[in-house]
Amino acid sequence: SFRPVIPEGLGIIFYIHLFLVCTLFIYFPFSKLVHMAGVFMSPTRNLANNSRIQRYVNPWNYDVKVHKYSEYEEEFREKMKKAGIPVEKG
Repeated sequence: SFRPVIPEGLGIIFYIHLFLVCTLFIYFPFSKLVHMAGVFMSPTRNLANNSRIQRYVNPWNYDVKVHKYSEYEEEFREKMKKAGIPVEKG
């Protein structure tokens, strides 16, 4: 039924054990033991170890437009001067 009865003879050892188990349940999610599961869920676990033999080129690696500092300073010179940031060209 839905009316639990506490059995007779539960001693202090049971309550100490219950307290320690509850403490472990609270501590476990924040402990390093949780990282143990990462060994089995690692995305690189089943990769071949041939990175020095065969070069992998990312197929969706697109060219990135590079913004040199001189171009950056040219574009934002007035704002940098207003903010008190030193600029290379006067």
